[in-house]
Amino acid sequence: MTTFTVDPATLQELSSTLSGIHSQMQNMNETASGYEGLLGGSDLEGEVGHFCSHWGYGIGQLGDHMTKVVQHLNDAAAGYQNSEQHIIDAAKQEG
Repeated sequence: MTTFTVDPATLQELSSTLSGIHSQMQNMNETASGYEGLLGGSDLEGEVGHFCSHWGYGIGQLGDHMTKVVQHLNDAAAGYQNSEQHIIDAAKQEG
């Protein structure tokens, strides 16, 4: 017999981990863009700036998707927790 197990706490932990990764990725853009005048020339600074703008755009796109994934994980965790509580309550009524 095949069993399927879902742990709401694990879903919430994954949601939290993804949120943290997203924050770190956003902070990388701020870190990389803070070196104006220190990189040894306007050409290199222009390339770094160009990279940072593309990075920022990409992180924004990922952020939009990650926000939805995090919300779905939280909703799934709440739904499974609610189902488990209904099962526990029903078992108490029968016992």
